[in-house]
Amino acid sequence: MGKVELFLLPVIKRIVFFFVPLWLLLFVVYELIFDLDMGNAWHSLTFYISLISLTNFGGYRHKMMEEPIPDFEMIETYSSARWKTISNTDQTFVFRPRFDFPYNLMSGETVKVDRVDGKVKVEGPAYYVDSWVRDYKGKRNPIRNRFALVVIPAMVIVLLLAPILYGTGVIADWKIMYHNHRARDVDRIVIADAAASGNTENNSINAGFAVTYADRIFWVRDNLDLVSISDDFQEQNYMIDKTSGSGISRLNIVESWIFYTEGKILNRMRLDGTEKETIYKAGYLLDVHVIGNDIYFISFMDRFAVHRMDVNGQNLERFIDKDVIDIAMIEGRLFYSYEADGTGALESVDLDGKNRKLELEKPIQDLVYAGDTFYFLGFDDNKLYSYSGEAGTAPAILVDEPVSSYIAAEEGIYYSLFSKEGAYPGNGLYKLALDGSKQVLLDAANSVENLSQTDEWLLITGYDSKHYLFEQRLNLLTDELSLMPGKARISATIC
Repeated sequence: MGKVELFLLPVIKRIVFFFVPLWLLLFVVYELIFDLDMGNAWHSLTFYISLISLTNFGGYRHKMMEEPIPDFEMIETYSSARWKTISNTDQTFVFRPRFDFPYNLMSGETVKVDRVDGKVKVEGPAYYVDSWVRDYKGKRNPIRNRFALVVIPAMVIVLLLAPILYGTGVIADWKIMYHNHRARDVDRIVIADAAASGNTENNSINAGFAVTYADRIFWVRDNLDLVSISDDFQEQNYMIDKTSGSGISRLNIVESWIFYTEGKILNRMRLDGTEKETIYKAGYLLDVHVIGNDIYFISFMDRFAVHRMDVNGQNLERFIDKDVIDIAMIEGRLFYSYEADGTGALESVDLDGKNRKLELEKPIQDLVYAGDTFYFLGFDDNKLYSYSGEAGTAPAILVDEPVSSYIAAEEGIYYSLFSKEGAYPGNGLYKLALDGSKQVLLDAANSVENLSQTDEWLLITGYDSKHYLFEQRLNLLTDELSLMPGKARISATIC
């Protein structure tokens, strides 16, 4: 047998007799028995099974060795819990390993022991040959044996159970309990206005980069800095000023407190920059909405379920147990869009968890309610739609091509289109009337990374034709564009 065949044969056998059976077993367990929607998790799982299958394939290459065993007949009486005698003659014994499941059964690999001139010739897969010789001579390492007996089954159990525990929310339940235990140390605050809203939906669907409060604009610059700007743009103070680290987003303000995410954590501090405290660090938070004393968000670590906790990070709980795409707060109800088994819907529910209502029989994203009309992006096509919400009516397409981001203001809809790079940065800045008419191109030269709205202004972060970062503002009454004043950092590349 040539070198190529000697190399390929164990690889093919490991794929056919280990990888394929194990993958099929996991598919049956996860998809058919537990009905788990593994989705993209299969990519990671396939990679790890392949890694386990092929990293030690060299141990299954054919090996032959001679050993001095004085009394060949003693082999006949040899018995072990690890080996099954398949056949024996005066000159030859054949053993099959009882370990190394499922490969040992599927492959039919054996160890052959022949008498040759007062010695024995042992041949078969290298791993089995070495194991048989050690076992027969009584030289097995007890520590190694215990390791194999404990660690390997444990790895198999983890491999089997981890997706089940994740898919059924058990792991998330443990994290919720642990978070609530740690949150006991957070200083308690109380928001007097239980209906206070931390930000507008227009800003929430655009990562919450800006929020207005008490004649000031709080805005994220360069993704890293948090600034407080007077509404006439004549004064700005840097509340957070850094050159590296996790980006800041999801701004919400209720009374004298600002909430914001920084990577996987949610922080809270007073508007004067004091009393900064981390109230959540159990994973990424999406679509953060602060309403009075409660915080609602989509939990990345819990299969995109909607979680709720109070403004002290305490009493964390799972509020909507679905694979949620988008949430919005509209007239005191939580609207949530979800996907399940290739379908989905838009539903709403009271904040006490009661009176659930089907709003639309399709999943959507980036929902905004303005002027008695719902606006949203299609989940599959990213086109911009309007919808009256009345029974028997269907959503109408306002922009019949993929939209990167948009703001539905009283003055009209401002939006950017997908660029050749994808959703971000968007291509150009356009304006539509709320009914979809009167499309106007406001800026064709620059791309748009983020849109945010204040009372009178649209704040724009984007890149110019040379890929330099710029920050603009647009007057909502006149649609005039101008550069943002004050300190600005310039980046030469698109991140």
